[in-house]
Amino acid sequence: YWMRLNGAISQYDDGTHNVVFLNGMASSPALQQYESYSYQFTTAGDYPYYCTYHPWQKGDVTVTL
Repeated sequence: YWMRLNGAISQYDDGTHNVVFLNGMASSPALQQYESYSYQFTTAGDYPYYCTYHPWQKGDVTVTL
């Protein structure tokens, strides 16, 4: 579950974020302030993801079943 809490970051960056998994299994729409995205994993593994608007913002979900 991901939720965008921030508003505009600067006059050049409205703060939009998204979640894109590197393996292409899923991606969220652009999230506006207070919007959320969830994904239910069904297979164990490591799932790295990033934000296409801010590629340095990334994470990894580890699923154990």
